[in-house]
Amino acid sequence: MSGNLKQKLKSLLIWSQKFTKTDMIYAAKGGFWITFEKIIFNAIGAVSFIAFANLLSRESYGIYQYILSMAAMFSIFSLPGIDTAVTFSVAAGREGSYFDAFKNKIKFGLTAGLISLSFSAYYFWHGNSILGLGFAIAGIFLPIIESLYLYNAFLLGKKQFKYYSSNNITEKIICSGFIIIALFLTKNIPLLIFVFYAPRLLIRIYFIIKYWRLFTPNAEKDPAVIRFGKHLTLMNVLGIVASQIDDILIFQWLGAVPAAIYAFAITPIQKMQDFLLGNINSLAMPKAGEKSEVDLKRIIPKKVATLTLLIIPVIVIYILSAPFIFKILLPKYLSAVIYTQLLSLSLLFLPKTLFSLALTAKAKKKELYIANTVIPAVKITLFLTLLPFFGIWGMVISIIFSEALSWVIFAILFKTSRSDEKL
Repeated sequence: MSGNLKQKLKSLLIWSQKFTKTDMIYAAKGGFWITFEKIIFNAIGAVSFIAFANLLSRESYGIYQYILSMAAMFSIFSLPGIDTAVTFSVAAGREGSYFDAFKNKIKFGLTAGLISLSFSAYYFWHGNSILGLGFAIAGIFLPIIESLYLYNAFLLGKKQFKYYSSNNITEKIICSGFIIIALFLTKNIPLLIFVFYAPRLLIRIYFIIKYWRLFTPNAEKDPAVIRFGKHLTLMNVLGIVASQIDDILIFQWLGAVPAAIYAFAITPIQKMQDFLLGNINSLAMPKAGEKSEVDLKRIIPKKVATLTLLIIPVIVIYILSAPFIFKILLPKYLSAVIYTQLLSLSLLFLPKTLFSLALTAKAKKKELYIANTVIPAVKITLFLTLLPFFGIWGMVISIIFSEALSWVIFAILFKTSRSDEKL
C-alpha cells in the first residue's frame, strides 16, 4: 500500500513539472528536509525570541545584540565566501578543495579574533567591563567557530540534505536550550555571550569528526576554489557590513533601548527571510551549478515571478497578525509593531536571490562585484543619512528602498551578463 502511495505521489510530482518547470522529485526529496529544518528553526527561534523579550530587560538585550552584531561583522575575516565556493566545487566532484578551504578559514579567522580582542581592550580601558568581557569572549571563539561550520557547505554540495538539515536542527535545539536556561539563571551579558558560543563550538567539533569519517572527500581539487572564495568574500564585505551595521548604528546613536526595539521589529522579518532563502539557496545552489548559462537565462525569470506571487500572501498575513502576536507574546515591544509591519514589505523583493544565485553559479565576478558593492554602499549611505534625522523610521525606509534597488540591479546584471564567461 505504501509502495502504491509513493508511486502515485511520484507520478503526481512528475506531472506537476509541466507547470512548475522544476525537477519536483529533487525538490520534494531535498525540500522536505530543508523545509522541516526551517520550521523547527523558526519554532525554536520563536521560543528564544519570546524568552529574551520577557526575561531580559530592553537595555540588556540591546547590549547583547550589539556585541553579537559586531562579532558577526568581524567574521568577514573568516572568509565566508569560501563556503559557497566549496559547495559548488563539491557539487562538481572536486571534494579535495575542502581541506585547503578549512585551513584558510582558520588562518584568516585569527584576524577576526584579534579585532574582537582589540575592541575588548578598548572598552576595558574606558571602564566598560560588560562590553570589554563580552568582546573578549567573542574574540576567543571567532577564529575557529566559523571554520568548523564548513562541513555543512560540503554536505550541501553532495546534496546530503537530510544530514545537512538534521545537523542544523540539532545545533539549534541544543544551543537554544542552553541560552533559555541561562536566561532563567542569569542576566549577566558576558555569560550569555559565552553560552551563545560554547555549545556551538562543541557541537561543530563533533559533527566535523563524524562526517569526516562518513564522507571521506576524494583527492580531486579545484585550484580556483580559494581564489573564488576570497573574491566572493571581498565582493560581499559591504553587504555583510550593511546587514549588521543597522543594529550597531542604532546602539551607538540612539542607545540600547531603541536598539532592542528595532531588533524585535526586524527579527521576525529576518526569520521569514531566512526560511525562504534557506529553501531557495539549499535546493537551487547545487542545481544551478549543473545548469548551462542558457538554461539559467531561460528559467530564472519565470521562477522569480512565481516566487513573488507566493510571497505576497505571506506579507499580507504577517501585517494583519503582527499586532496580536506582539500584544500576546511581546508586550514590552508594542512600539515595534508599526516598524515590523512596514519592514515586511521588503520580503517582496526577496526573489532577487535567484538572479544572484545564477550569477554566482557561473562565477560572474564583474557583475557580482558591481551588485555587491553598489547595493550595500547605497544602504549604508541611507542609514548614515536618515538615522540622525528620522531615528528608527530612517532605518526602515533605508531597508525597503535598498531591497527594491537590489532587485532592479540584480535583474539588470543577470539579463545583460555575457554568456561567454565560464566558471
